[in-house]
Amino acid sequence: LLMEQIIGNEKSSETDFIGSSFGATPQLLNFWNKFGFRHLRVGYKRNIFSGSNAVLVTLPLNANAKKLQSEADDIFIDNFYAQLQATHNKLDPELVNKILSHFSSCNQQISISEKTKDDVISFTRFNRSYDDNLASLKKFLFEIVVHTNAFKLLNKQQAMLLILKVLQNRDMEEIAQHLGMTGKKQIFKELKASFENLLKYL
Repeated sequence: LLMEQIIGNEKSSETDFIGSSFGATPQLLNFWNKFGFRHLRVGYKRNIFSGSNAVLVTLPLNANAKKLQSEADDIFIDNFYAQLQATHNKLDPELVNKILSHFSSCNQQISISEKTKDDVISFTRFNRSYDDNLASLKKFLFEIVVHTNAFKLLNKQQAMLLILKVLQNRDMEEIAQHLGMTGKKQIFKELKASFENLLKYL
């Protein structure tokens, strides 16, 4: 009720945006997302006190602000997706999942070429290697996860696997340990099943 009151008061005062910065946890992201706040930035280093990466969130309060926020959303998700293999390749996958799942609610128009789709199918059904299809797998995953609600088709382990392997490029030993898998064979079996589930969305 307090947050709703704050938002209402700021709207009445013709404020464009309100925002917050905090040490990110999945629970705190849920709280701010519940009120419509959007992610604007994820800090590159963990805070020495909280042990968490700082996240900046904003809430647009009028039509002009919403237009600016939409543009900021596009910039953020493009950068964040690229950063997952660089600056954020050790970011908590639970946190990554929350951020990506929040953007999936945007339901923007997806753009997946026939070649990209065929490459994904060749990986999941015809034993073409992961590395030979990596570019298409990443393109497919970006479009599906960011622009649709298809991530909800996956169980938690499959979502975590896609984040750890495809998005963050973690090594096999680390992935197996994190997800309680036996090794490379099980990882790729589950990876194929994950992409196969996402193909059902098309």
